[in-house]
Formats: sequence, C-alpha cells, structure tokens
Amino acid sequence: MIISHNNPKLAPLNQDDFKMTIVEDLGLQFATKKSKEKRRYVVLECSECNNTLRTSASSGKNQTTSICMNCFRTTHGKSNTRIHRVLVYMKQRCYNKKNTNFEYYGGRGVSICDEWINNPEIFEAWSLANGYKEHLTIDRENNDGNYTPDNCRWVTKSIQARNQRKLRKNNTSGYKCVHWCEKDKAWVASITIDNRLIFIKQSKDIIECALAYDKYVTDNNLEHTKNFT
Repeated sequence: MIISHNNPKLAPLNQDDFKMTIVEDLGLQFATKKSKEKRRYVVLECSECNNTLRTSASSGKNQTTSICMNCFRTTHGKSNTRIHRVLVYMKQRCYNKKNTNFEYYGGRGVSICDEWINNPEIFEAWSLANGYKEHLTIDRENNDGNYTPDNCRWVTKSIQARNQRKLRKNNTSGYKCVHWCEKDKAWVASITIDNRLIFIKQSKDIIECALAYDKYVTDNNLEHTKNFT
C-alpha cells in the first residue's frame, strides 16, 4: 500500500518521513491484462530499507514521493491505534499545506513539540497518563499555543467546540458570541450553555459587548474561548 503526497487526507507524517523516490521510469504500461488504458509507471525505492515498489505516476511529472509502508510499520507498530492516528492528523494540520485545516494551524504558526514528533511512544505515554479515552479529543487550552504537554488536554468534543478559535461563517461582528440586533440597533453579547441561551449585555459599543462576554466566561470558569487574552 502506497500513500501519496498528493492526497492531503492520507499524506505522510512529514515530507521526509519514510520517503520513497523514483529509481526507474518504466514508461507507459497497462495496469493489468484487462486494462484498456496505459498509464505511466515507475519503480520507487526506500533509501532506508531498499524496499522497491512498482506504482503508477501522474503523466508529465518528473518525480513521485510516497511512504515506505515497510519502514512505517516497523517504526510505528501501533500505527492503527487511535492515539497514533490523532498524532498523524495533528501533523497534517500543522505541516501539510494541502490539508484543508492547515490555515488554522500550521498557517498560523502552530507546531508540535519535538518530543512528540520524534517519538510517538512519548505522545502515547503522555496521553494515557493524562486522561486519554476513546471518546475524547485532543485540545489546546491556549488556541494560539502549540501542541505541547503543558498546553494540551483530552476533552469531550463539546468542550473542544467551546474552545475553538474560529468564528462561525455567519459571524458579522468579528467577536465570539456578539451579534447585531436590528430591532434595537445595538450589539448583543450572549452565550449558549447546555442548550440554554443566556443574555449578557447589550450596547452600542461592540467592544463593550466583547469584553462583557469575556468577563462572563472568566467569572463562571467556562471553557469557552475569549475574544481577548
């Protein structure tokens, strides 16, 4: 099985991890005897274990890079565990520019600590010692911080959603939980907790509403992300 760099959802952990490169161009060939169309095929070789593989390549491209699954499985024997997949997705968000969420992570400068990148077993050990459960997700307490042991925790999806930095697409104020009330011609700060809408403040000044929301979050020790740090 080869995982291509061209697929952002299945791209390798790092651009240089377990890389295979072209050592021979086989030209146009049929994939099988029943194939009706020829494709360009190449031979890839792993620089670590010398494992080779015949695979198709996109027409006109001079180079193809893929993962050597032989090295991948040897290095990460627990590659099928959920904890390992979480780490893979973290790396994708932070380092793969083709990933759909890159702009919110790596694009903002969010990175992963070296100890987790270089040794997945350390990440697994930290996770198991810090409340990991199958239904929980990894969350950065400071959304502007990196993936590090002192800034991460395992939480429910609902708590993580409260701690999200991104604003909803229909947000027009630019501040979390602040919206314009056309009837009163004023800005309104409100918050939803356990499916209950709570009014916080109404003001002509949008900043007052944003600050009132932040104060409510602080005073009530909520997990919600604030507008200002």
